[in-house]
Amino acid sequence: MGAYPTTSPPPPLVEIQIWSLLEGSESVSARITVEKDGSQIFETVHEFEGESRFHLAKDWMGDDVPYSVTIELIASGETDTYSSSNFSDPSPNDCWISYGEISSSSVFLTSMIDEEHC
Repeated sequence: MGAYPTTSPPPPLVEIQIWSLLEGSESVSARITVEKDGSQIFETVHEFEGESRFHLAKDWMGDDVPYSVTIELIASGETDTYSSSNFSDPSPNDCWISYGEISSSSVFLTSMIDEEHC
């Protein structure tokens, strides 16, 4: 007789949105990395200038495997990571969007559950 899983699989990551809270012509470079099922699948350095946004939605997103998103401010080394392991007991119909905000000296990542795009 087979064992039943005790927890739901991690919800799939479907999108990343990062907003800058920079003023005027202020700019900052940030390294954005994504791991999927333990392997790095994406890395880029993005230059944020003033109030701007970084958006990512790719075909490799959307699988029921662990994902983690990390943002690092290049100049200060300030980092934050959010991963599907942050969800305690996801619904089988849930997926998530990684949402972040950066300023010249800080970075913040969180998630939004998004049943509409699952």
